[in-house]
Amino acid sequence: MPYLIRTGTESDRQGIADVMAEAYYYMFKSLTQDREGVARGLAPMLHPERFTVAVAQDTGRVAGTVGLSDAEGYAITVQPQVLREAMGFIKGNLAAAALREMVTRPKAFQPGQAHLDFVSVREADRGQGLAKRMLRHILDSKAYGLYTLDVTEGNEKALALFEGLGFARMGTEPEKAAALKGFSFRYLLAYRPGGDKA
Repeated sequence: MPYLIRTGTESDRQGIADVMAEAYYYMFKSLTQDREGVARGLAPMLHPERFTVAVAQDTGRVAGTVGLSDAEGYAITVQPQVLREAMGFIKGNLAAAALREMVTRPKAFQPGQAHLDFVSVREADRGQGLAKRMLRHILDSKAYGLYTLDVTEGNEKALALFEGLGFARMGTEPEKAAALKGFSFRYLLAYRPGGDKA
């Protein structure tokens, strides 16, 4: 199936949220069994123009996403009231706290830095090289002098993808509330379009 790789638009908002809810449902499943509710909660908080998407050309369905944050803003703005409406008061507040920690990475940006996150592909569309194509689309633009990302412990298979694109490991960072999240650290990676180590 052919896919178009492009910058997200407002019409992609729900599709981006659906992909993310599928890929990151493990973060929310202790709070809710309603994956569609997670997607409804995520959708209003997204900034679609800060995502690169893979779109199935025959259906227009969003099949994959990569978020980009920089000094101008994050790919998602966490809105606790939206999550409370989607998941209930207590669970919505817990989800907002966990999501805020996840999406506001890094807390401060270096000049010319972009941080990539939410690299996600729907299960039905995996094996097509979409994550690599979306990342290549972003990196080939050379819009930034430094691209960073992180990989959670337990997702080491993703390291090969990122390192194959030129990302270098810069160390690890311990995870706050590791027992609740199910992983204890993140690998930190960086890429400079000129090929220099970050």
